[in-house]
Amino acid sequence: DSIDVDTHQKTATKKKETNIYAPKAKDAPDGVYESKIRFLYNPNDPVAGSIIHKVVYYLLDNSNQGHYFDSPQSVGDWNSCLIGQLWKKLSKSDSAVDKKNASNLNKRDVYYSLIQIIDDKIKPELNGKIMIFKYGIKIKAKLDKFLEPKPGKNKIDIFNFYNGRNMDLHITRQGQFNNYDETSFEDESTPIVVNGNEVPTGEKGRAILQKLMEGAPNLDEFKFKPWSDEEKVKLQRILNLYLSPGDSISNIVDNNKASAPAKNSPAPKKSTKPAEVEASSTSAKGEDENLDEFLDNLG
Repeated sequence: DSIDVDTHQKTATKKKETNIYAPKAKDAPDGVYESKIRFLYNPNDPVAGSIIHKVVYYLLDNSNQGHYFDSPQSVGDWNSCLIGQLWKKLSKSDSAVDKKNASNLNKRDVYYSLIQIIDDKIKPELNGKIMIFKYGIKIKAKLDKFLEPKPGKNKIDIFNFYNGRNMDLHITRQGQFNNYDETSFEDESTPIVVNGNEVPTGEKGRAILQKLMEGAPNLDEFKFKPWSDEEKVKLQRILNLYLSPGDSISNIVDNNKASAPAKNSPAPKKSTKPAEVEASSTSAKGEDENLDEFLDNLG
């Protein structure tokens, strides 16, 4: 997956990501990382928030140091994304230099979910822990096969505590990237296992699950956040490296606004949530719902 390029991880300055589970093939002695995990509901918002999606850009400054920037595209706001607007301008330019600069505005779709680590062959000390799994579009596509199946296929809520499915991570190396082609979900649905025992239904199981999720990391910390003033200054400085003499980011944004639909011809209303979040891990309507209320409706 492109989010796993070694240099991309090592040189970038970003928010401190604690409790992140990021297995890599290079960490395995034989180059094959194997682990069994289970996706879990977000206790703060199990209905719509068990998959956090963000659009992230990775940019190099004039010292060749990498920086991450969350994009407003994460919440459906294209017009406020200075990076996206610059990419649009450069990619449509007749200049070979501009097109090259456009290719260096690296955009990634990044996803975060809570997982229980069941059996990590490489780092067994993590077994039993609940961590945040950071993944890209290849793993997301494997989730979507069950959460948003093709017509004629049954939907399976792989997050379900009682009849969800475990994932067998099988990660190999393909050039600079991790390869997930052989990663798959198990064929059968099973209850979650806590302390070596399958969690029962009813009040007893409900109490076990509440206790389990009390210690879960806060997934919501990884939602999109608007740029701070400091980030805006840093971003402007970096984007100026990609501009032609006499150009400015404000001109690019102003030109884009000038070409937007007139007020008497409104554009179709866009969702404020990314499609990946709207088509979330559960079948409910999209309202926030905490774990305590949610468990009342489970078997």
